[in-house]
Amino acid sequence: MITKKEIAENLKSIAENMLVTRPKKDVKLRPFIKHGAIKKSPRKGRICAEVEVDLNGFYPQAKNGDYAFVTTELSVPFENDVAVVTSGCSEIFFRGEKVEQDSDGKIVVRCLEGKNELCMKCVKQEENFSLTFVPSILQYPGMWATDYLYHIKALIPVEEYNSEEGVAVSKLNSKETAFPEPTKKTEKIDFFKLFENQNGDYAFALTYCSRDTFWHGEGDLFVNGKWAESSFLKKGDEVVVRFIKGNKWGFSYNINAGFNIPFLETTRNNGTNWLLLGPFETPEVPKVQFKKPYGNKFWRLADGSYVRPYLDSYFYGKWFYALMVGEYGILKASEILGESYYDYFVDSMTVISDYYEYMQYEYKEFGCPTFLERSVNLDNLDAIGAIGMNLCELYKINKSDDTKKILYNLADAALNNIPRFPDGTYHRAITMWADDLFMSCPFLARMGAITGEAKYFDECARQILGFKNYLFMDSKKIFSHIYFMNDEQMSRVPWGRGNGWIFFAISEVLQLMDKKHAKYNEIVSLFAEFAEGILSYQEEDGMWHQVLDYPESYKETSCTAMFALGMIRGIRNGWLDEKFYEAIVKAINGIFTTALDKNFNISGVCMGSECSYDPKYYAQLGAALNDDHGTGVVLTMLTEFIKYEESKNSKGVAQ
Repeated sequence: MITKKEIAENLKSIAENMLVTRPKKDVKLRPFIKHGAIKKSPRKGRICAEVEVDLNGFYPQAKNGDYAFVTTELSVPFENDVAVVTSGCSEIFFRGEKVEQDSDGKIVVRCLEGKNELCMKCVKQEENFSLTFVPSILQYPGMWATDYLYHIKALIPVEEYNSEEGVAVSKLNSKETAFPEPTKKTEKIDFFKLFENQNGDYAFALTYCSRDTFWHGEGDLFVNGKWAESSFLKKGDEVVVRFIKGNKWGFSYNINAGFNIPFLETTRNNGTNWLLLGPFETPEVPKVQFKKPYGNKFWRLADGSYVRPYLDSYFYGKWFYALMVGEYGILKASEILGESYYDYFVDSMTVISDYYEYMQYEYKEFGCPTFLERSVNLDNLDAIGAIGMNLCELYKINKSDDTKKILYNLADAALNNIPRFPDGTYHRAITMWADDLFMSCPFLARMGAITGEAKYFDECARQILGFKNYLFMDSKKIFSHIYFMNDEQMSRVPWGRGNGWIFFAISEVLQLMDKKHAKYNEIVSLFAEFAEGILSYQEEDGMWHQVLDYPESYKETSCTAMFALGMIRGIRNGWLDEKFYEAIVKAINGIFTTALDKNFNISGVCMGSECSYDPKYYAQLGAALNDDHGTGVVLTMLTEFIKYEESKNSKGVAQ
């Protein structure tokens, strides 16, 4: 029997390991070359994009049989196998060696930490002279890995640009690189050329002083946000110069005058001394910042390149429901473990809040944001509920207007963008998923608590009872994972985590719902009945199976933690009686015994699932190490167990 001290020690060690394997990263500003023949856009309706290179845009004169090479460098944080799904490629070379594609255009390669060259040959056939590629982790081929478990960048393999997102294109019928061409050395900035065919009479240039120096040019000088009467500048000064359109609209500068942009991450050796913004209709000097667009504008460089913010993390500051479960666990664990874990949650969610508006601009301007890719298409609950839940927690902390705006945007999407049955219950295109109760109700309940508006709790009640109507298996007192709309029937496969999502979600709602709500008692009765059903499928070692009634399936960690969590809340709030305490303790022991290694990695967590009538489909789904679907719930469950035990002690209950 594991002791309460060991539980607390394991909580800390699991949380420490989580932060070590998901380190904080700073947002970096990098140049970006925008080219009409190179697009990064959603793949098959998803926002996780593919890169398309239309070689007709480079070589309109090309004839059938002509060819060109497209090369990029896959930059990865640690050594790992990577799947690259391609189309339009006649040959592919990875790290200089030819590799064979399967019938779907996929290759599997071993990426070493750092940069790995990927070269693709495309041969023109009739009008078709283009290729696409998507690098991803093996578990999700075709979905670019940027936020979940791994982070892959595709960088330009040309020395002057090799920190920048993009590809190199060879000359026609040659491997010699033709694009991008090296920037021409210049000490002149021409706003007429930079902002061609754009309205506005005012443009601004920004730089910073690397040493004491003088400004010898024209324009209106502002230093550290104030009008400057002197042209003398000190080391560290922030310098903004305003230029008014006239016969001449621009300026010349000395590249050795001590002006630079110290935080711009680039290997370019020219044209990066100034950031440029405009044109504007009014002369008001814009506030210098890099988190929001200026209307439909953002900073650029002298050659017309754009400046874009990048976040090279695969957990921290990213918009994905599973990561939100992990970060919620960190927030809850901070109630026991203290400030550093609290700060991690706040900092990560603040990055999301700070850059949300900018990434909507990025989507319109470039077709795909540099991060927060899943934030721009709010037509599915995966993109709404869990992120909304955590942003509500952030809003309770920061009371930020920016965060509040996002919350109302997400709430509007949850209430209006999602398909419903005639009775108002959510569904997807042709299926209904148990998962979606968690992807909606914990957020909506928090919106009800924040705003005081009853409609959010009414919506939660509608969804909980609607999900019961479509998915609850009365004879087993557990839920089917899927309802197939074309067949008008449930799958009758009780996927473990699908049931966990529902149990977790109902406990979240009941904690916030007024006991006087018309549906409160009915929901409590469902929760208690559901808990009885869950309890009947627990194994002697404390674990539950991947498919609850299919013992041939493996023992799964995330659902075990979700069930224990719901039971802790049930006992503490009086929804369940004390008989569930034994099941909770068994579950904790089961997780520590079967799913926790000596380095405090969490195993046995099923990765994301599709759906099926066949329980064997779920049984064969892979389990991942330290997957946030499970780690965050384990942290939440252990935290709530420790707090429950402490509350019993404070009331003088014998242990």
